[in-house]
Amino acid sequence: MIPYDKDWIELISALSIPVIATIAAYVAWQQWKINERRLKHELFDRNFKVYDAILRFIGSVMVNGKAKDEHLSEFQRETRAAKFLLDDGVVSLIDELYEKTVDLQTLDAELEGLPVGEKRSRLVKKRSEIKKWLYRQTGELDRRFEKTLALRR
Repeated sequence: MIPYDKDWIELISALSIPVIATIAAYVAWQQWKINERRLKHELFDRNFKVYDAILRFIGSVMVNGKAKDEHLSEFQRETRAAKFLLDDGVVSLIDELYEKTVDLQTLDAELEGLPVGEKRSRLVKKRSEIKKWLYRQTGELDRRFEKTLALRR
């Protein structure tokens, strides 16, 4: 039989409780960090879908030279979640994109069949300004989504 010192057993028993509590606290903290990262990744996926929808929409307008009704409808559908996920700056950009492309559609309708002249030149200039503004929004979009899409710590 191995002799034992009662004081050592009591000391080890007394120390085991704080050690176990420390280990449990560390495990809980690790779980919290894992859940925080998972949430960030899930939000990234959702936010990136909105970002991608905006880029595709601007691209379709630039490629086609005009805003088609089906693209506007798709744009609205794909960016609907933005007001719940993203800040007001991004939401206002989405609203402004929609309004400008509707303006572009209106200008295209007005230009149709309009003879060469001062009014046509003025409308073509307005149309050109809207398209330039749309093109500039791709860079603006990156700036506005920078914090939302950054996965760096």
